[in-house]
Amino acid sequence: MGPAVVWDTATGTELRRLHGQEQGCLAAAFSPEGRLVATGCGDRTVRCWDPSTGQELRRFPGHTFDVTAVAFSPDRRQLLTGSGQSEFGADQVRLWDLDGGRELRRFGERLFAVTAVGFAVRGGLAVATTMDNLLHVWDPVTGAETGRFEIGAGNLRCLAVSPDGRRLLTGSGTDYYDADLLATLGVDNRVRLVDPGDGRELARYEGHTGNVNAVAFTPDGRRAVSAGADRTIRLWELGG
Repeated sequence: MGPAVVWDTATGTELRRLHGQEQGCLAAAFSPEGRLVATGCGDRTVRCWDPSTGQELRRFPGHTFDVTAVAFSPDRRQLLTGSGQSEFGADQVRLWDLDGGRELRRFGERLFAVTAVGFAVRGGLAVATTMDNLLHVWDPVTGAETGRFEIGAGNLRCLAVSPDGRRLLTGSGTDYYDADLLATLGVDNRVRLVDPGDGRELARYEGHTGNVNAVAFTPDGRRAVSAGADRTIRLWELGG
């Protein structure tokens, strides 16, 4: 694992590296207006950077395991983070006040290995995926859990929120399942479109032959992109 790297997407040129992260970068996200980058680190810290200069602006300590997921709220005032601890715990998803630098809230009980976090419904919901194929949903204001939904049979490895905040993409994988689990549950390397309010599966996209490790919506929300351990990147027509 190394530092986060900022790239020029038009040319593919490396612009700068965000140095100073002990144990390397495990997750990164741009703020909605693109003026900040948040990273999750193997040293259990969350950091915010100026991507134009590479300067570290703020550091959020407190997680007790590697930080594997970060997401900005739509209004850029808050940061949601998750850690990948493989023991059940109640402090793995945290909400931070970005400007004040203080922890606002911890979410959930018995969470297992958080893989992704996000804000849905224009910030009205905080969501997280965990390796035990669960989608967790909370009210970010009160911290109350509003849903815990089983999604597919594979490890939930990634998450994306649609531009309008009303749909989620999830990616699953069973590459690390043993023979007994595969015989019982079957192979699940699928992309799914999910309603964050009730966990309902809206559509399913099949084709990957390995873990789905990353998903994203196009800016208009009508298509999706997924990247898999099968070394393919796939473009999906979502419709609607």
